[in-house]
Amino acid sequence: TPVDDYVRLLDRARGGGLDVVMDARVAIHGADISRRPERHYLGRVFATFASMILGMAIYDTQCGAKVFRRTAALVEALEEPFRSRWAFDVEILGRLLTGPEGRPGIDPRLVREIPLESWHDRPGSKVRAIDMVRVAGELVLIARDVRKRRASR
Repeated sequence: TPVDDYVRLLDRARGGGLDVVMDARVAIHGADISRRPERHYLGRVFATFASMILGMAIYDTQCGAKVFRRTAALVEALEEPFRSRWAFDVEILGRLLTGPEGRPGIDPRLVREIPLESWHDRPGSKVRAIDMVRVAGELVLIARDVRKRRASR
């Protein structure tokens, strides 16, 4: 992710009083987004499941550019180790949105995605079939955790 996009994320977080701001690789007019079709469609399937787990529309949880406001909710969300290796983005969003046991999570309106202005897949980046199986297993674990946290509120 270009450094300029991180500056945009920080500006958006500060100016909007947001808790989480994430870039999204959205191929819209005026953006220079280049992704291999198979990566794009695998990402769409993943994002659909992530959205269902989180209970909110998320376009691109796996884009690496994210800014988190340092809040008590963030500190608490980071206290326990992550269960997931590939889907930790979804895991931390689930923890933030549901909150710790007995306390509410952050307001989903304080989470925003903004389209990247430029993104190009790098050659050599591979997602193997076994990785997709692992990610599916991680999403199941995250879904259980989110459901349990919601039940405890």
